[in-house]
Amino acid sequence: MQPIQSNEFEIVEFFLANEYYGIHVASVREIIRGNCSLVPVPDAPAVIMGVVNLRGKIIPVVDLAEHMHINAQQKDRAKRIIIAEFNKMTVGFCVSGVTRVHRLSRQQMESSDGLIQTKNAYTVGIIKIEERILFLLDFEKIASDIINQAKIS
Repeated sequence: MQPIQSNEFEIVEFFLANEYYGIHVASVREIIRGNCSLVPVPDAPAVIMGVVNLRGKIIPVVDLAEHMHINAQQKDRAKRIIIAEFNKMTVGFCVSGVTRVHRLSRQQMESSDGLIQTKNAYTVGIIKIEERILFLLDFEKIASDIINQAKIS
């Protein structure tokens, strides 16, 4: 692959049920199979599926469909886990599947400001790839909101 130009960025495309999303590659540490040994956390919020021991590091795993209020069937929820890192925090996000990595120019992304007003402002951009519309999500904000909700509960 060619070096990334200053007006380009890369995303990992994934889906929840039949809806497509993206995350900046820079935030992704790795992607693992969803059938790993997930250990439930007692008295955790419903969106926390449990924790996984990944090479000696305990990582919380979030049911992203549950958190985003997307009606994914149980069998579709844990096909892949995207391990994301930001601000010294590592979190796994269960998704139905991962499609591929895309290199895009900044002109291919439309800002969601003004176009789509979402309750929690998780969408940072909208991208059209082929016939699909992808919502580029702010995983750091999602993780932060889950942590803050857990503290309040």
